[in-house]
Amino acid sequence: MMWATPERRMRLTFELFLISFLALYAELVVIRWLASEVRVFAYFKNLPLMASFLGLGLGCARWRSRFRLFPWFPVLFGLLCMVAAYAETLDLVRLRFPDQSVYLWSADAALPFLQGMKFVGIILLIFFLTVAAFTALGEKVGELFDAFPPLTAYSINVVGSLLGILAFSGIAFAHWPPLLWIVAAAVLCLWFFPRPLPAAVLVVTVALVAWAPRASHWSPYYRIDFSPLFIEAPAKSGGAVQVGYNLDVNRDFHQRALNMSEDFRRQYPAISRHAVYRHADLVYNLPFRLAAAHERVLVVGAGTGNDVAAALRNGARVVDAVEIDPAILDLGRRFHPEGPYREDGVMPWRPRFPGMDRVQPATDDWPFLYMNPRGRPLAYILVLGLILLVSWFLIRGNFRGREVGFDWHMFFLGAAFMLVEVKSIAELSLLFGYTWLVNSAVFSAILLMILLANAVVARRAVLKPAGSYGWLTASLLVPYLAGLSWLNAWPFAWRATVGGLATSLPIFFAGMVFATSFRRA
Repeated sequence: MMWATPERRMRLTFELFLISFLALYAELVVIRWLASEVRVFAYFKNLPLMASFLGLGLGCARWRSRFRLFPWFPVLFGLLCMVAAYAETLDLVRLRFPDQSVYLWSADAALPFLQGMKFVGIILLIFFLTVAAFTALGEKVGELFDAFPPLTAYSINVVGSLLGILAFSGIAFAHWPPLLWIVAAAVLCLWFFPRPLPAAVLVVTVALVAWAPRASHWSPYYRIDFSPLFIEAPAKSGGAVQVGYNLDVNRDFHQRALNMSEDFRRQYPAISRHAVYRHADLVYNLPFRLAAAHERVLVVGAGTGNDVAAALRNGARVVDAVEIDPAILDLGRRFHPEGPYREDGVMPWRPRFPGMDRVQPATDDWPFLYMNPRGRPLAYILVLGLILLVSWFLIRGNFRGREVGFDWHMFFLGAAFMLVEVKSIAELSLLFGYTWLVNSAVFSAILLMILLANAVVARRAVLKPAGSYGWLTASLLVPYLAGLSWLNAWPFAWRATVGGLATSLPIFFAGMVFATSFRRA
């Protein structure tokens, strides 16, 4: 590939890097924000991921089309931001499933037909809005890919994608709210949209996100809403008494930070008869009444500190309080009415690498506790079926009438590669827990393996795919036959090393197969 000047080559390299960075950054923004605001996407976890991948692929395929979506990206991305930012106003927070396949928000009866179709329609509308936004980005990726040899373009794309993942992960751990996520994305977009009108659309998007209702806090894992909790206690005060705080995460109830001290309850005796306190007594005090007294107690998932306070009230002198979320732990330190984290014997711990040391793998086919094992997930089947149908027509439309038709070889390579990626994510999640930290580490490791495979293929003038397929088959069969659950009994360092190697080697060999074929494309 020849460029007119070295400056043009440098500019094209930078632009491909930047659009790849922006694509993965925006993808993670959409995945996290939608699941936090439109709660049904917490149960259709892969739909935003599928939509962004489909959009990027379509965009790369149609970048030479007469009507291009890339100039419309600020508008499409802005509309997607409005869905997340104004989900409560649009009544999208808690869409009920149309059937009883999912235990969700007390949905004990199937929805009427029209309401069920409304559910499906809203899911499809958000899905294909996401597809359209990422198709716009994909068009620019495809245009810039065409300026480089295939393997060079692929490597630049992977580097930009890797840094986009790391950037959003860093922002998440810095507790930035969505407003700052969108400000960062808008600044990146200005390189491609410097003209007044698209720049104005980006500014309006930022302003509307700033105007939207906000959460109290954003932690690395959750949207957190924290508000005072009042209970009527007329006998003493003639009105409501603040008994603590409500804590919601991702729009769902998480816990209450309650004042259950004896002094407070003597001051307001009526509150002990309130349903909130009767339930709290059962949850927090009963374990200590059933078990023998212990001077040292371990609390896993300590939250704002209710269990820690209960342990102290029941005679514990030392309490090890483990809580993964730093924002929830900080709220407990600052606001819990009993102040359990300020006691000398309480030692809060935040695990650096979440996960249990000895977790036995599930042996049934019940994937999630919220799934009804006696029902059929009709909502999932219907939504996925419609998405596949519409996606098929979109793909056929993009390749119809072209001299180079649909490449089935690359299609199956891509599908198999995605299966290997998903397999790696699932296996490492079982070893270390399913959190943002694990996802970020897994995606980063996958991209690093792809870069390494690209480097190996680029150095070899002739590389026979048969050898790579053989090593790929072996790297898949050995962990499958031996399993990885036995690694849970090992110390973390060995578990991370062996588990990471076992799950990353298939990615490396699959990357070699893909890069070899892609170089010849």
